Amino acid sequence: MPTIREIIAFTDDAPPPGSSPWVVSPTVTCVNIVDSDPTWPSIFASIGDVLCDALGARALDILHVGSTSVPGLRAKSVIDIDLIVADASDEGAWLPGLEKMTSS
Repeated sequence: MPTIREIIAFTDDAPPPGSSPWVVSPTVTCVNIVDSDPTWPSIFASIGDVLCDALGARALDILHVGSTSVPGLRAKSVIDIDLIVADASDEGAWLPGLEKMTSS
């Protein structure tokens, strides 16, 4: 599972010749689908609280999305989160808060 630092890391390095900067070759050949877990909403709530504490009013919304957000649905056991900020391109406004999460 990637770390928060790996998730928020960004580089502007050019891709290798013939490669797209937007497409990554899959490193996993299979995905495990598991029975619905009643703890997924509370796991999301805990992560959401951490994000909210880190970003404050800069986080316009923090949403539980993806298959784990649907009660009773079998899913991959990864909590998908949609973080909405006023201007995603203004990294100076929200990235420092996320980076502080990785250092604590």
